[in-house]
Amino acid sequence: VLLWWCLILLLFETEMRVISATVLDRESLSNNDAVDNTDAVRLRLRLHLVRHGETESNRQNLVLGQTDSPLTPLGVRQAHAASLAFGLESSSFWRRYTSDLPRAQRTANILLGGEITEGDASTQTRIMVTNDERLRERAKGVREQRDKSLTYDEAMELHLAEVNHNNHNSDNNNSNGSMPLLESETEVWDRFQNWMEEVLQDMLRLSNHQSSMQHDSITISNDGTMLEQEQSSDTAGMAQSRRDGIHHVLVVSHSGTLRTVIGKLVGDQLPSHISTLPVGKDGAKKGSLHVPNTSRTIIDIFPNTFDGNTNPPKWRATLVDLTNTSHFDDISSN
Repeated sequence: VLLWWCLILLLFETEMRVISATVLDRESLSNNDAVDNTDAVRLRLRLHLVRHGETESNRQNLVLGQTDSPLTPLGVRQAHAASLAFGLESSSFWRRYTSDLPRAQRTANILLGGEITEGDASTQTRIMVTNDERLRERAKGVREQRDKSLTYDEAMELHLAEVNHNNHNSDNNNSNGSMPLLESETEVWDRFQNWMEEVLQDMLRLSNHQSSMQHDSITISNDGTMLEQEQSSDTAGMAQSRRDGIHHVLVVSHSGTLRTVIGKLVGDQLPSHISTLPVGKDGAKKGSLHVPNTSRTIIDIFPNTFDGNTNPPKWRATLVDLTNTSHFDDISSN
């Protein structure tokens, strides 16, 4: 009888140990899930959307599209002021992008410290920046480089008159001429969204594989190839991203493009007095959203899925700061 009681007690003790271990495992799994979910919620792209500095065409009240115009001395000072305000925080940027148009490239160059003196017109930065044509200004057709007061029809009349004049004085008679590119808001948004979701995928892919890859020595280009990264600032930016889940991305672009992007991403979060209605086929109607030169708008992009293979990932956007120009206080008047 005593042996039977000993056997029963032994079986009971073993069963209790199994139950206890199961409960601990479940609690541990639950805690791990909570940590993972917290990390997933924190993971985001923080877009720093910056317009280029003032250009000669801006000063002359001419329409700028995908034709270019150099920065004015004021535009250079604006970029230097922005650099002191937030550009020299470049070590916190995970990626840096600019439109491929020269006015945006030079602004990015100054912003990130590539021009030490205002008289240096070098376009080479000390920090890697990716030029991307998907970030360029909206193409505005025959209105480009014409006075902003002209309607599209008026600009078209001038364009056709110039074509006829050129044909009259040329051996090559081309009665139609070449029509300048004209983009719709939808086309501008489509190319920007394509760029943004590509960067978002890179973030998810790197986040999912950071335990098995040495991210401190690589970055990924637009075509998905690995590029050697020598700048210590990139290492710091990636390390910061791993700590808080925020992947800071600098984007230097243009007013027309940024108005469209801001409206599409966070139009329902803007102050009530700002209109995000369509600006017309030629971009002549600007609405009430003003994007000053070198102003910075910050928008967080949260992926709604955390599968790096998702193509494209779904996302939601939150407005953090709108067209901030506080650095203008540091710009000299001369």
